[in-house]
Amino acid sequence: MKNILAIIITFLLFSESYSQCGQYIENKISALSDVRFWDENNGFVIGGSSLLTTNNGGVSWVTYELPHYQAFSYKPLNDIELIDSNKAFVFGADGIILFTENKGIDWERRIGINGLENFTGVDFINNDLGYLVGVNDYLVNDKAFLYKTIDGGETWFEVTSNISSIDYGNFSPNDILFLNENIGFLWGGNEFYKTIDGGETWLEVNNPSNSYIQKLQFIDSQTAYLSGGNYIYKTIDGGNSWSQTSYYIQWTTGAFTVNNDFMFYSINAYSGILKTSINGGNVDEFGLNQDGYVTDIHFINNNIGFAVGKKEQGSPNMGRFIFKTIDGGASWTQLDSGSPREGNSNNATYFKKINEDEYVYSVVSVGYYTHSSILLSEDKGSTWKRVYETDDVIGFTLYAEDNYISHWRYSNPNNGEGYIISESYDKGATWTDGPILNITDLPSDTNYTVGNLTQASVNDLYISGFGSIHHSTDKGLTWNLIPTPSDVTTRKYQFIDENNFMLYGSSTNSGPIIYKTNDGGMTWDFVVQISGYSHNLQYDRFDFINLNKIYFYSGGKIFIYDIINQNLIERNTTYFINKIKAIDDDSFMILDNSGNLYISHDNGLTWSQRFWADYNSSYPNIYVEDEDNIFLWDYNFIQNLKKYTPSEPELIFGNENTLINTEEEYIIPVDLFSTTEWILDSGGTLIIDNNTSYYKTKVLWETEGLHTLKVKKINDCGESSFTEINITVSKGLSDEDFYEKQILVYPNPFDENINIAIPQKLENKKISITITNILGQIVYENQQHYSSQTIELNNIPKSINSGIYFIKVESDKFYRTKKIIKK
Repeated sequence: MKNILAIIITFLLFSESYSQCGQYIENKISALSDVRFWDENNGFVIGGSSLLTTNNGGVSWVTYELPHYQAFSYKPLNDIELIDSNKAFVFGADGIILFTENKGIDWERRIGINGLENFTGVDFINNDLGYLVGVNDYLVNDKAFLYKTIDGGETWFEVTSNISSIDYGNFSPNDILFLNENIGFLWGGNEFYKTIDGGETWLEVNNPSNSYIQKLQFIDSQTAYLSGGNYIYKTIDGGNSWSQTSYYIQWTTGAFTVNNDFMFYSINAYSGILKTSINGGNVDEFGLNQDGYVTDIHFINNNIGFAVGKKEQGSPNMGRFIFKTIDGGASWTQLDSGSPREGNSNNATYFKKINEDEYVYSVVSVGYYTHSSILLSEDKGSTWKRVYETDDVIGFTLYAEDNYISHWRYSNPNNGEGYIISESYDKGATWTDGPILNITDLPSDTNYTVGNLTQASVNDLYISGFGSIHHSTDKGLTWNLIPTPSDVTTRKYQFIDENNFMLYGSSTNSGPIIYKTNDGGMTWDFVVQISGYSHNLQYDRFDFINLNKIYFYSGGKIFIYDIINQNLIERNTTYFINKIKAIDDDSFMILDNSGNLYISHDNGLTWSQRFWADYNSSYPNIYVEDEDNIFLWDYNFIQNLKKYTPSEPELIFGNENTLINTEEEYIIPVDLFSTTEWILDSGGTLIIDNNTSYYKTKVLWETEGLHTLKVKKINDCGESSFTEINITVSKGLSDEDFYEKQILVYPNPFDENINIAIPQKLENKKISITITNILGQIVYENQQHYSSQTIELNNIPKSINSGIYFIKVESDKFYRTKKIIKK
């Protein structure tokens, strides 16, 4: 857990400096770890900071917006659990509890106990009874905890357990599984533990794999399977002894499931998913035609199942896929192709929005497996499907707009001699190949470089070297030279469309010079020339968003030229710029050679650093839709840079009925991208700790009555509306009051049992007795007729921790509350 601590502390310091406007990233192809479906249409997957839901069997998906942070070894979302035919939970770090009761259409935040837990594993025995394991407030300490719920996750209480004393040298809790309310298993790393008393005592048991345990599944009270190392192990005596099976798996994921007496497991995604009867028989292998690693397999019935996975074995956990079977695993259809099919040495070559919510993403592999792929998303980048690929040859996407996509590839595996242009007019559903074109037929003054092909519209193709530019309207069959200004030597071209493009190059005296055309190169208009600086095509950077303004970097300076007003601005900069990108007429961004991203809104006078996650220690490509939708992309990731205006806190969690002179704590769900403003209108004193006020505060209640506590979230992008909670503060009952009303609770403090002396008028009446903790969570409740004025409570759960509690006695219109202390 120590490495996580360092990452989170670093992030909090970073966010304090650079996330004033709620900057976060939404990873579009982060690895997936878990999948669950209620039925054949409704389900969800998680991975990293991504939660995707579908209501049409995986045809399309919706991303739940979760402003958070994902680092190499830190994943905000960790485990999921279906509760019934409509409900489910998602648990994660920083106190994240997400709950749905309508099959994932809506998700709401919940709170555990202290609001900052790192939840790692969950298991529900039935709709009401569940257990939750994790690390409690890992920014402060790394002690493990075990929570329990008896009301379907509405409230949680901590089980008094030896789990927090387990040696952390080799252990941190990863997941749990309970067979019933008493018998359960807990594992983390190489350590394996068992309880027979509901989690109060954990004893280490034999880990048959002597390796990292990934998954445990019981199919009845005695028979279970466990994945660890490279094998799956089986027990037939409830986990007392284990035997190694012949099922060989991928040790980093351990993905398997048993469904209808069949074992489904995976070595790796390319080998596919293997299926065999647990009663013996042949092993059938069903290929997935996808490089990577299966992380989870889930069946909803005998026929329909889902599998998810990741492209990379280790950090940064990018690249993913989703598969579905409708024939019991005999065949699998890919629902999401959010990563290249295969290969490791990949290049990202194209990314563009083509229609509302629709994007094209292209990758080429030039390593051991040579191929190229085009991926299409129709749900804002939530999921991707492969619409084109080549085997054994290199190719690149040329152009995409509306329903049209074009691609060129070499005509033979030697990647030479000829090339072919393929076109689709239906977003990749069907493709038509053009004729094989000879590379040597390209204009000789472009050095025959087919990689310099540029398509500016459906019918306009260009090719250029450092000198001339040629134009083709018949997809490369014939070429026409475009005359260019004679005072430009080496040059580059940048297109808006077939009519409007720019020429950026070196003048005859070596200084940077720019021309533009609005008639496809028939005529050229001089824009600007910079004197005193030598032009270098390798190191200079140039960009524009329209024909009004140009941004370029040359000779260690940034130049901004307003074409309409013919105004040139020069800015000295200490940044060594790798990329410069126009956003609009007022804003542009730069990526320096250290991988830092900066945005300026005042022509480079001032800069604000923009957070992004550098997964590859490389320079990503940048695509700007607008300032609220900036995409950074590479062969294994797509990041949507987001700005976050705070939303209203989902709830304030705390005791709504308390006593005078009592200090209470109130919590909201953690939000790493905002601060908070707490307001108490009356009744007490707010106790603010600046280190924790972004998610909690304390109140010392000093006045009886009904009072309101409010909170809102704030950052530099804006602020939310207030969420409020009403608290009733009652006068503490003195000993005189108790005796007068014939109410007495003893002993207090108590150890195990409590006695309650009640008024004579309650004798033989139905009485409700409830004990709550200081957060208002019910830890004990009972309702029955009592025939005596003295009630003995001898069935209080032993799991109740030491601390302050409130016992409430109710009958008809009679109501009394007493503060009690558990020793």
